[in-house]
Amino acid sequence: MVKNEQQDRKITYRPATPADAEIASQLIFDTFPMLSAYIFGLGDKDHAQEILALIFVLEDHRFSYQVTEMVMQDEEIVGMFIAYPAQELPRLDRGLLKAIVKQHNFLDKLRMLVRGLPAIFIEEAKPNDFLLSNIAIAKAKRGQGIGGQVLAYVEEKAKAAGYNRLALIVEMDKENACRFYESKGFEVRAKLPEPPHRVKHLGPGFQQMVKELNDTPEEKSN
Repeated sequence: MVKNEQQDRKITYRPATPADAEIASQLIFDTFPMLSAYIFGLGDKDHAQEILALIFVLEDHRFSYQVTEMVMQDEEIVGMFIAYPAQELPRLDRGLLKAIVKQHNFLDKLRMLVRGLPAIFIEEAKPNDFLLSNIAIAKAKRGQGIGGQVLAYVEEKAKAAGYNRLALIVEMDKENACRFYESKGFEVRAKLPEPPHRVKHLGPGFQQMVKELNDTPEEKSN
């Protein structure tokens, strides 16, 4: 059988830098386009992407280069992911709010805060989970098994950090993504529907999915 040369090219990872802002912010946007457009861009997708690029170079928030890793094939960026202990999320969300509001005038600040307020009550993960906040593979590289490799890498990071469970949220209507995570051992923990008046802007809502990571480093040594 002839092997797929694209699949044979080794996947590596490196910490993001501010110089990755343009491509990384586009990939981050692709992970939640409706929500970022509605809240960050106040209905404007292009503005939302501009804001994500502007804040990517800042520190101490959940979409900063500090918490982002780039997925590489040779010297080519083919994706990114953001993952960290869920107990870090409140601090990173506070940093995000500070970074985002600086990009808007006073009236738009108020509109953004009103639109974003319900998101405060979305529980993405339990404090003792490791959270996969965002993961994206470049459109031209999808279907080559890269997403599965990245997910396995994140699982190993979580276990190495001493966590037994990996959590994420995914949009309910992204059926392919939901099936992908289920095929990798994730189960639905909770459904987080949007109120009817927000569905046209944000879709039906999200579902929280978790995977138990039973093969911990301690267990390997026994």
